[in-house]
Parts: sequence; C-alpha cells; structure tokens
Amino acid sequence: MSTFDEKTVQMIVLLVVCGCLGLAVLCLTMLLMRRRDKQEKSTMTGTGTFCGHCGRRLGSDPVTAIGLGSKGYFVYKCPHCQNETLLPTQSVE
Repeated sequence: MSTFDEKTVQMIVLLVVCGCLGLAVLCLTMLLMRRRDKQEKSTMTGTGTFCGHCGRRLGSDPVTAIGLGSKGYFVYKCPHCQNETLLPTQSVE
C-alpha cells in the first residue's frame, strides 16, 4: 500500500481547486455568451430593436406598420419612455 507525503496531497488539492475554478470560468463564459446571443436575436426588421429615444430594448412586436413610397417601416412603442421608433422592414426578394 502506498502512502502520500504532504507535498503530494498539497499538489492534488491544488490541481482539484484549479480544475474546479477552470470549470466554473468555462461554465460562466458559456452562460454569458448564451445570454448575449439571446439579447442580440434580431426581429423581423433584421436589426436589434432598441428605442431611438432612451436606447432600451423594445418589444418584438411592432405596434403598426407604415409605408412611405417604396419603403416600409415598423412602428415600435417603447414601454419605458412611451415614445415611438420607426425601423425599416426587410425587403423580401
């Protein structure tokens, strides 16, 4: 039967702690990347929908749509500042 001296036990504990910290950093990085991807999901406009007045995130559904000449726009109402923001629609070709 083999015995471990004090240095060997310290080295094993150090490797276990470093491994756990590395795993925690990896999991946190993956979680933050997934959260960022969810926040940056585009809507029907093809861009992120942020209020043009206060800069906060808008809902994914526009209030209405309008057409000006050959261009179409979605109108989003900001739940925070209650202002409306126009965002261009994607042209489907």
